[in-house]
Amino acid sequence: MIKDQLGLPANAIKAEPSTSAHARLIAHSLTLTILPTDLKKWQGMEVLTEYMLVVQGFLQRCPKARMVTILDSVASALKLAQVLRERFPS
Repeated sequence: MIKDQLGLPANAIKAEPSTSAHARLIAHSLTLTILPTDLKKWQGMEVLTEYMLVVQGFLQRCPKARMVTILDSVASALKLAQVLRERFPS
């Protein structure tokens, strides 16, 4: 999808677990979700806020999961922080 629709380079990296007794896990698989938005009328925060139920469901299934969000401004980051504090008070 990323390569076809957005023209961005994308590589799927697959690895096999080591059989060595001294091996250690250095990476975990991830799922990348790209949310659509209208860049001419930037509504990234609104779109992200709409997806909070998806995020909440994911965190219920995977409570140790982490999320990375790239925003275009400090103001958006502050708004998102408030939304997250309200949605996930603990």
